[in-house]
Amino acid sequence: MQDIEVESKNGILLRATQISFCFYLFYCFFEPYINIAIGQFGRYIIFIVIIQIIITHKKVAIRWYHVSLVIWLLLKIVSIYWVGYNYIVSIHLVSQIGMLGLYLTVNAFKLEYEYSQLAKKTLLYSSFLMGFLSLFFSQSFAGRFDTRQVLTIMNVQLDPNNQAAFLVVGIAIAIHELMIKKNRNSRIVFYVGAIIINIYSVLLTGSRGALVSLALVIFVAFVLIQKSDENKIQNIVKKLVQITGLFFLAYVVTKQFLPEEIYQRLFNFNSYSGGSERTTIWKNVIGLFYENPLIGGGWGSFWGYNDNHMAVHNTYLAELTDAGIVGLALFLAPPIYIVLTSLKNKYILPILLLISGYVPSFFLDAANKRFFWNSLIISLMMLEIHLRQKRVDNKNKQNEGGESFDQV
Repeated sequence: MQDIEVESKNGILLRATQISFCFYLFYCFFEPYINIAIGQFGRYIIFIVIIQIIITHKKVAIRWYHVSLVIWLLLKIVSIYWVGYNYIVSIHLVSQIGMLGLYLTVNAFKLEYEYSQLAKKTLLYSSFLMGFLSLFFSQSFAGRFDTRQVLTIMNVQLDPNNQAAFLVVGIAIAIHELMIKKNRNSRIVFYVGAIIINIYSVLLTGSRGALVSLALVIFVAFVLIQKSDENKIQNIVKKLVQITGLFFLAYVVTKQFLPEEIYQRLFNFNSYSGGSERTTIWKNVIGLFYENPLIGGGWGSFWGYNDNHMAVHNTYLAELTDAGIVGLALFLAPPIYIVLTSLKNKYILPILLLISGYVPSFFLDAANKRFFWNSLIISLMMLEIHLRQKRVDNKNKQNEGGESFDQV
């Protein structure tokens, strides 16, 4: 009887942890709007999830790609002591420590298969809800940028680039589910509808980085995803029909419904080069990198360099100037591992999730953005759970075939 009570208690704690985990993912999409009701308390959900996972999960496996980011952050923290102006550190330190803590907890502790399914569903439905609401409640960003429209509730808005990245996540998952599974007609309608609605909502934001990310998600999905029961010719023909239809629908929606000023911002490529003075800023920070190529100039050293007090608008250049070649290598090692391992195991969803967070970050300072960290955390979590499940399945097959697992 006591064992049953303990098991029941553990089940309740596990379910509570899963609920908190899903709420955190949902919260990330609607953070400024939810904060109207609950204040800044929502940001502490990260630490609640970390504590709950530690309590409910005992098995831990520390890998090199966990340690890599720990060393990266330690290098940046040490560099504070040789940077004269710590403005960037003051606004990024707590958020990066929190997100790194969540990264380590979610991926070092062996979470169950249900977590990957719950994460996938929460990301998809949250993204679709944001896209759907954007159809009816979008207004000009900051009340003056007609070329950028974002979801506006009680005069609260997200940054257009952040919103667009959150919308691309849903598109990535919907495309993957549509292509990889044999779905009922109702599910097909939902996935297609979610893709169309979110694509239009992405275009409304006027985010060029998200447009590149969206195109890459579609390209990678159609090139790499193949159902196991399809032959190559059948697969190629089907993909050509699907991608042609998708781009045709996107073209019709764009031309017929997208405001002209937004259309010109997105598709007048001559205007891309000087967006937010990026080219000038990038030349400036590259000069700083040349001064300290190995370990960088220190965390936030670009702020004020050559009297330029502006964000870099490129996460990877910012990391290169902060921590040099060593820091950037440590920073990029986990996503590179995810891509290579996903390709080897023909599991494409983690790659699509990474694209949705990492590609827009080429045009933004996203090292403290939730969409950026979530793309890494969830893609790695899904990959690790997938690999564990695959090992279990292989072991069961070998045992059924009369071979012991130890002999293989």
